[in-house]
Order: sequence, then C-alpha cells, then structure tokens
Amino acid sequence: SIRRNFSNRGKPTATEQHVSKEHTNKHIKSTGRSGQTTKDSQNSRGHQKTSPPNFSTGTNKKPLSRGRSSTNENRSELALTCSVTYAVEEITALRDRLSQLSPLTPVWREAEPIDECRQSLFRETVDLLQQIEASVKNGIIQPSRKHGREVSHILGQILLVLQETAPSESGSQIVFRTCCRVLTLLRSWNLDLQAQHYDSAITAAARASLWKEASELFWMQIDPDASGYMPMDVSCRNPIGLYVIARYAQNIGGSTAEEVMDAVSKMCMVSPTDQDKYILAAGTALGLAGEWKACVDYLKNSYDSKRLGQSLITSAMYSCILCDRHDEAASLFRDLVDGPLRPGLAWQWGGGSDTVDPICRDLAMRAIGLRDTEVGGESARLMQFFREARDGDSRLSIDALTGVLAACERDGNFEDAVAIMYIVIGEIKDPKWVIGGNDLESIRTGGDPEDVALFSLHEELGSIFSSVVRTCNTAGRFGLSLLCCRLLDLELQLEDWSIELSKVTHQSNAGILEQTLFQILCKIPKNESILVSMLVALCGLGCSSNAVHLYEMARDLNEQQILSGADECYRYAQSLACKTETSIENRYESAHSHIHRLTATAWTLERSVDKISKKQIENLAAATARTMRCCTDAGQPETGIYTADLVKNALHSCKPGPDSSVKGAVTSFFGFSNWSNDKGKFADRLMHHDSVLSETIRAYGSTGWIDEALDLLVSNTDIGDSASPEAWMQTTNEGLRTLIAQLDINEGLILFRDIDGDKRISETFSIVADGLTKKLQWTEVEDLYQEALKRGHMTEHLALLTMKAVASSNSGVKMRVLRGIAKEASRVAGIAPIQWLNSRYWYLKKDLPHHARLLMWWNDSSTSQDEELELALQYFDKRKKGALTPKDDVIKCILHAALRYIHETDSMETVQTDEWLNLLSDVLQEARLSALRDNPRFIDDVSFAFRALNGNMECIDFVVDAITRDSVVVNERAKTEALLAAKEAGIATKFDSLFQ
Repeated sequence: SIRRNFSNRGKPTATEQHVSKEHTNKHIKSTGRSGQTTKDSQNSRGHQKTSPPNFSTGTNKKPLSRGRSSTNENRSELALTCSVTYAVEEITALRDRLSQLSPLTPVWREAEPIDECRQSLFRETVDLLQQIEASVKNGIIQPSRKHGREVSHILGQILLVLQETAPSESGSQIVFRTCCRVLTLLRSWNLDLQAQHYDSAITAAARASLWKEASELFWMQIDPDASGYMPMDVSCRNPIGLYVIARYAQNIGGSTAEEVMDAVSKMCMVSPTDQDKYILAAGTALGLAGEWKACVDYLKNSYDSKRLGQSLITSAMYSCILCDRHDEAASLFRDLVDGPLRPGLAWQWGGGSDTVDPICRDLAMRAIGLRDTEVGGESARLMQFFREARDGDSRLSIDALTGVLAACERDGNFEDAVAIMYIVIGEIKDPKWVIGGNDLESIRTGGDPEDVALFSLHEELGSIFSSVVRTCNTAGRFGLSLLCCRLLDLELQLEDWSIELSKVTHQSNAGILEQTLFQILCKIPKNESILVSMLVALCGLGCSSNAVHLYEMARDLNEQQILSGADECYRYAQSLACKTETSIENRYESAHSHIHRLTATAWTLERSVDKISKKQIENLAAATARTMRCCTDAGQPETGIYTADLVKNALHSCKPGPDSSVKGAVTSFFGFSNWSNDKGKFADRLMHHDSVLSETIRAYGSTGWIDEALDLLVSNTDIGDSASPEAWMQTTNEGLRTLIAQLDINEGLILFRDIDGDKRISETFSIVADGLTKKLQWTEVEDLYQEALKRGHMTEHLALLTMKAVASSNSGVKMRVLRGIAKEASRVAGIAPIQWLNSRYWYLKKDLPHHARLLMWWNDSSTSQDEELELALQYFDKRKKGALTPKDDVIKCILHAALRYIHETDSMETVQTDEWLNLLSDVLQEARLSALRDNPRFIDDVSFAFRALNGNMECIDFVVDAITRDSVVVNERAKTEALLAAKEAGIATKFDSLFQ
C-alpha cells in the first residue's frame, strides 16, 4: 500500500519528526543572513550549494528589518525576537514582493529556473520564521493564547510564500522541509491545520519530485482519524492531492486509477454531496499525469462504473482531452452517452435516462470539434448542444465554443458560424454565458454570475472571429466574411483608432473597405490569422488591389515586421492586381459602400430611443433593396439577405413616430390612425415592401433556394394596404423570373396567365420572352410580341427577341416582318428606323447573321463589306472618344478587313499599308480589356496581319505579351509568325527559346 494512516492527530508525523531533528542539529552550519552570499552560492546553475536553514533556538541573531539581514552572530537570543505586529508587517511585505513576480508554472508542467529574487525571498522568510520561534520561546508571542489567530495567519502566509520560492533549482527539498517544519509548529502550538496549509506543503514536495512524501501528506489530510471529518477542497481547479497520488503510483508501478479513485471514495464518505466534484478532479489528476488510458480502463472494467454513471464518463473524457486524445473522448461520448447502443447506467445526471450532464456535453463539444480525425457532418449536432447550453441554466466553456466553430469550419456550415458570431458580438462586453476552459465546475452553476470566475471574451475574440471568417471563405461566401468584419468593427468602437492610423504610410490609397478591415486589426491583438482570412476574402471577391493595400497598412502597423502567414496571400494578391481589374471588383466595392451605410443605420436604430416615421421606413426600404441588389449583382446574395435581416432586427425596438403627410396628420389628430399602434410591426413593413421583397426573392433564386423564393412569393403577394395594381409588380416579376429560370417555362406561363392584365408591365413580357427564347419556342415568342404590342407594353428588348424568333422560324416573308418589328422598335425609341438599325446593327448581326445586312439595305454583296467596315470605324471612333471598350464584332470586322486587304491588295489600292498597320495597332490598344485578346484564333490572325503589313516589331510584341499572360494558349502558327518577324528584324537570337 502507498498509504499511511495517522491515528494521533496531535502527534507529529515520522516525516515531520525527521525534519525537526535535522533542523535542530547544532552542528549544521548556518547559511548566513539574507543579503549575503556564500562562496558556494556563486557557483554555476545546477551546482549551487546551500546549507539547510538552522532552526535552533540557541543561535543568537538580530531581528531582520524588511529586505535586510543581520551580520552579527554573537547577539543575545532575545535580540532575535519580534512582535506579532512586526511579523504581520514583514510577511505582508514578502507577499507583496512575491505578487510582483510572475507565478511559477503548475507542478504538472516543466519547472522554470528559480531566479535570485525568489532565493532572496526564501532566505528572508526563513529568517522571519526563526524570529517567530524565538519570540514564542521567550514568551513575547503566545500562539496558544491571545496571539493564536495572528500566528496561524502568519504561518499560513509563510507556507504560501515558500511554495513559490526555492534557494536553487536543485534545492526544492529544502523548501519542503521548511514547510514540514511549519506544519510541526502548527501542531505543537495547538493551531488548526487547514487545507491550504497541506496544499502548500504538498505543492512544495511536488516541486521537489518527492511524490511519496507528498502523497503521505494528502492521505493524512483525508484520513478522518488524523484530520477529522472535514470536507476536502479538491476539484478540477485544485487537483494537487490526487495528482501526487497518481505520480507516486507511477513511480512504484502501481495502479494509478485505482489509487486515485480509492482516495475519492474516502473523501466521498466524509462529503457525499461533493462526489461529482471529486470524480471530475480524479479525471483531471489522471489526465495531468498522462494516465488517460488507465482512467478509460477503470471506466470500462470497474464495478463502480454503472453506479457512478455520467460523472465517471465525464471524468474519463476530460482525462483524454487533457492528453490531447480528442478522438478517444469523442468515442466515449458516442458509445456511452449519446449513441443508440449506450449501456444502461444505475445513476444519470439530473435523474433522467436521457439527460446529459452539462459538463459532459461541454466536453463533447470540445472533443468532437477539436478531434484529429477529419469527420464531417457533426456541426449540426454540436449546434444543438450549443443551443441547449444557451437555453438552459448552464454555461459554456471557451474551448467548447472553439470546438463548435471548428466543426462548422470543417463542414462549411457558415450559417451556424455566423449565428454564433452574432451572439458573441452582441455580448462581447458582458459574456455571462462563457467561462474559461478549465473552470468546469462553473458550467453547472446557474443564477448569479458572480459565483463564476470572470472571463474576458476579448482575449479569445481573434481566434473566434478568424474561425468564422475562414468558415465563410471555405463556403465561398466572401462577402459574408466582410459583413462579419463590419459588424465587429461597429461593436469595437475605440477612440484611439486615429493614433494607430497615424503610423500607417499607405493610408492615402486605402478606401473605405480597407479602412474598415484595418480598424479591426488595430483593436485585436495577435491578428495575423484574421489578416490572412481578410486577404483571402478580398482575393475571393476579386478585390486584389484592396488586399494589397490592407497588407501594407498592417505591415506598417506592426512596424515593418514580416507577417509570414500573410506573405503568400500578399504575393497572390499582387499577381492579381498586376492584371486587369474585373467588373465584379467594382460591383462589390459599390455593394460594400451601401453595406457600410446601412449597417451603421441599423446599429444606430437598435440603440436609439427616437421615433421613426412612415417616410423613414420607405427610405430605409429603398436603401435595403438597393444594397441587396448590389450584393446579388456582385455574386454575394447571402450578404444582402443577412444585411436585410440586420435591419429587420433593428426595427423591432423602434417606436412609431408622427405621419408626415397631411392626411396622416389629420387622421392622427382625430384619433382615426392606427400608425401609433403598430409598434413592433416595422420589421414586417420593411420586409413586405415591394422592392425589398422582390430583391429577397431574387437573392433566394441566386442562391438556389427556389422553394423558399416561391413560398415567399405566394405567402406575401396578398399582403398590403394598397389596392393599386402596382402594389406587388416588382415582386411578381421577380418571382416569375425565378420560376422560369430555375424550374420550368410552362410553370412560368401558368403564373403569367394568372396575373391580371392591369398588373402586367413591359418587364413582365420581357421576362417571359427571355424564357421562351432559351427554350427555342419561337411561335410563343411571336404571340407574346403581338399581345404586348396590343396592350402597349412593347420594348426594344422584346423587339430584338421577336426578330430573332422570326429569323429562326420557317416563315416565308421574314424580311417584311423584320422591317415591321424594327419600325415599331424605332417608334418606342423615338428615332427613325434607319437610325435605330445603325445603332443596333452589332446586336442584330450577332442574332441575325444572315439578315442584318439586308435590314441595312446593303443588298449589293460587292460593296456590303465596305459599308460594314465604314460603320465599324464610325462605331469604333465613337467608343474611343467615350473611353469605352469596343464590341468584339467591331474588332473582328476591322481585323477581317485588314486580312482582306492583305489578300486582295489590287481591289483596295487607295488604302496604304501603314494606315492599316496604325489602325490595327490602335484597335488592339483600345481592345486591351476585351476577352478576345486571349482567343488563340484571334492571336493567330493578328500575328499574321502584323507581319504581312511589315509590322515585325508589333508582331513580336503582341505574341510575347500573349505568351507571358497566364492561362493563354498560343498556337504554333502565331509563334512561327513571330519568329519569322524576328528573323526579318535581325533579332531572332533573342527569341529562339521563347518561340520554339
């Protein structure tokens, strides 16, 4: 047995007797006074020699003043004495000095080197203890009478100081012996031995790796015959006693789990109500000792498993988690608690067979979320646990929250991740529901949050936020990532942000998007993971230049330090920024400007006490619809949906204001208006506004939520207090477009016929015509055109679709019909038919390749190409003056004319070669943003034309530029033309390797 029983409470233990005898030996040399160092104490670390302190009462020493020791060895014994007041002041000063030092690491972690400050504290504490002993011997201090409380306090404080000090790295045993001496004095002076006294001595023994002596002290502490029937303060916060038992069992090859659980059983006999706490402390001790497997084996093989129930399962799970065995902990939860084949237990937490212990549930969220094995589909179950913890009286640890977010990140579950982010942002200043990772007992605590140790959510905000943003990025919801950034920025409003911005030298090029993200980096420490997530989101949206600016601003903020994790993203963003910016970048920047204003408005409304009027609701609905439309156009419809939801939630707390209209003022004055009774309905008014509802349906359709879009259409189109036909026109048209695009044109036609004629507008006919054109139902398109013409809903877009339908049909009088449609279209545009044909020729040529020239009355095939070239040059000059990219058909028309000149020079003698070369160069310069430049066939034709027109250098530059562009395929024909041009220019040797 590794235990020792102590039957005589007032008699010192064998260990204490040995220590007392050693300290009272008169032949041991004194270490001297504090402030002096012996010759041996100046040796190198690991070879320092320190003699044990002399507790002999016959030594003559002078009382120490604070921070100073006596050097006179021959003073009288009375000079060593001190008063109780002096001793209290001295120990208080020592504790204050100790509090200024960083605390030592726990005994289950790697020990730190002891510095000179702690060695000095140790020597002065030993000197103080000697003075107290001398004072007691001379009757100045009377611990058994009037000074008992003060002496007990002083000795307890001495033990607390001793456990945090040691004279050297190898001198921890001296500290333990000194602690044992203090325990002996407490016994001999008939003072109570408290739990903290034992904890200090046990901690000192553990630091010296004296596991046997430490375990003996703890066994004596929990022995009722030696220490009385006193409940033990043992928990997962303070598992030191059970930990030293486990370590001693490890050293002698004993059964660690059984020895620890035997100690738990003994403590439960004294305090049965603390059984759960003691069992959890046992798992903590075994986990810290690395004995997770022994704990699991005890759970599976012990006869007490069914009796202890979920408490023992929870203890084993925590033991595994402390040893980074999350997979094993998750398996225990699945097999014994949550699985369909879980065994029956004699006792369940909460008294029910299906009730899960809050601590067990919390540990399950950690284990499943942070497990090493990549298992998907678990985030939904963990979110259920998260909601149960939020809805009940229990709390949630920060590690469990991290586990839920990790599972969401694995599954790409951005909806739940963003939901958690909303909760964290809303309660960041007062997180009453989240606690520290090792504060497990507080998880079950309900009611007053003051019973729980304070936890700063701001310290973990960086990891939480970066996990949410990574989840959104993984799911491709980059706009939603930046929306979360914007919401966090609103909650972290700091006054000193301008000071941080003054350090940044690249702020002049930063837009509102970069500034919003940069503010978050200023407010959250250790922000590199957040920066990486932001850069990924910006690159995903095509905002590469914004990503480059943000990185440079962050680098200035960190004083030019290299951000290794963000370097790769920065280089990638630079490579994208060197290329042509895409239109989607401008679209999202526009969307973000709307999001920035709308979220600020929602944030203000949520905290405002002012009233809101109907006119303000209308303006807010228009702004919400515009924001949603911009987000959908930028390819981020979910961002618009979430933004609208934020505005909706903000309106729930608003109060109704006065109606600004004359009618509203009159009806309100006479008491006939119900606007003042509509508190809480502003959100419905906003979401049921025609513009907002139509954009919501469009966003749903873009995300693939077709059923939700149609349900929204069916359930809301009858809502409203307006009887005008225009009440739901936008919503109806958007629902029709979604139905046709995502489901079936026949279903769309049914809905179209069900719409009243008065509620059909020109856009309604165009939507149906687009759907019919995609399905090549030309006859239905012509019939729809006739109906629109009859009802006065004719549009140019419908005319172009109808002309395409006529050209694709089998009608024998196509040109007459086409000219008639063109005439009606020109009437709608308000211009002459020939002008309309000239301005729409390139659209017509794309859809009507065989009829466009005939509509222009270019009936002579020998001159039609020249007339088309003249029109192309006019169009090109017009687009050039407007700094606009010409259409691809215009570019190809001019290029084909140049090739025709090369092959038919005799028929085009008036056109000079240099003029064609300059024209072709000018066209390609204006077409640098066109996707036609990457077409391999186009590259072949241009390279041939340049060389044929004696433009060798132009040919070489054009082909080299095409080769150096990424993802561009250059055929051998173009390389051959460039190589021949290089040979003719006499520079072939420079390009042999490139053109081979």
